[in-house]
Amino acid sequence: IIKYRKNKNELNFQVLQSANSENCDLEISTKHGERQGEMETDSQKIFSCSEKIYLAVPKVEKYENKTHISLTEVMDEGFICLFGSKQFRSLCDKICRHIGFKPNIIFESDNPAAVINMIGANIGVGFYPQFSWGKAQSEHIKLLEITDAPFYRDIVVTANLAKTNNEHLLDFYEFLVKFIKTKHKQSQKFNV
Repeated sequence: IIKYRKNKNELNFQVLQSANSENCDLEISTKHGERQGEMETDSQKIFSCSEKIYLAVPKVEKYENKTHISLTEVMDEGFICLFGSKQFRSLCDKICRHIGFKPNIIFESDNPAAVINMIGANIGVGFYPQFSWGKAQSEHIKLLEITDAPFYRDIVVTANLAKTNNEHLLDFYEFLVKFIKTKHKQSQKFNV
């Protein structure tokens, strides 16, 4: 929104974090198992892409030679996560249950930076999405690929075309899709 508004400062945005999105012009959600790509119906324009979810671990000797990990290797570790009400947490819990693993949650926050700082302080381990939280900036954490199952989420952007004035909506939708594609491509190029 900040980047977009630099050239469109006459527009106003309302950002809501709510599961009920019927009245929204544009919705960004995360799901598991969505169809990838772009599609359009009479009432919606939808873009979806996947991002891997990694295990973030502290940079300590125990993990220094690892590039991937099975969750069974961290069964006894404490997990640092977003609150259970957050979509990312719910999705990670669901995938863990599916593979028969229940993380021992020792710290919860509503702030991804707090989660990363606690992991970097060697308090525990946690989950980190490939690109939506940005590049892992801490020199105290390492991201490991999870091998137990396909551990990913889908980012879904939906524009509601039923609105009467959707000129700005479609422009912002295209801007956002391009932004996400760029971040996705950069994360693959630099291997997170």
